[in-house]
Amino acid sequence: NAEYGERDNLISKNLSSSNSKNSERCFPLVCDFDPNLPPIGKIVNKNKFILDLDPLLKSVIKPSKVFVSYRGNKTIKETLVPSKLLEDRKSSNVVDNANATVHSSATENVNLPTSTEEGGCYHCNSRCKACRLYICESKTAQSYHSGYNVNIKGRLDCNTIGVCYLVRDKVCRRASVGSTVNNFKTRWQNHKSHIRKSVRSCEISCHFNDNQFHSLTKEPLKTFDNELSDQIEVIIFEKLDFSKC
Repeated sequence: NAEYGERDNLISKNLSSSNSKNSERCFPLVCDFDPNLPPIGKIVNKNKFILDLDPLLKSVIKPSKVFVSYRGNKTIKETLVPSKLLEDRKSSNVVDNANATVHSSATENVNLPTSTEEGGCYHCNSRCKACRLYICESKTAQSYHSGYNVNIKGRLDCNTIGVCYLVRDKVCRRASVGSTVNNFKTRWQNHKSHIRKSVRSCEISCHFNDNQFHSLTKEPLKTFDNELSDQIEVIIFEKLDFSKC
């Protein structure tokens, strides 16, 4: 009885100090959206009568002001492709780390990255077909649409795992951004196969198969590669950070 009496006193005190604005306060039940969840809204509405059983509680929390709200989860694209490029490391930190390592006798013969190392998209040493025909070596990636330049951070090539890349159509002057959790060499093989076999799996294959300005000889493969490489170029411009996913 003492416990219930204390509860009633607290509610009465809250009522005396509340104004008309507080009486209209909403009480959302926020949940992360999941298609496998039960109908939480129906369950809450079905059991709102519990608030009516206590006049004091009902006067503080109006049943009509209690509702369910869902919070959206990140999509795969939002997870893999950050909306903003990662900030540059402060040059002072890079220099301090480099100097500290240089003075360490255990790592004297190791080639360390320094602030003077230039990032960019480069060809790999194996002279693969993706590098030889499609990848454009560059230190920046520029958009055809806005003219915006992105400085490439780190040394990236077709073997780098988990990257964002810019595909530029040199004929139509259009561009598309893609990403992959694998290396670019593997992803580009899929792009080429879908273009060649007219598989409408992505924006790139749809554009090349639907556009009358892109006439490609599908056979033999060597001819297809040569013709496609004359119309397209690729720049790998960012490595994805999966530690933040």
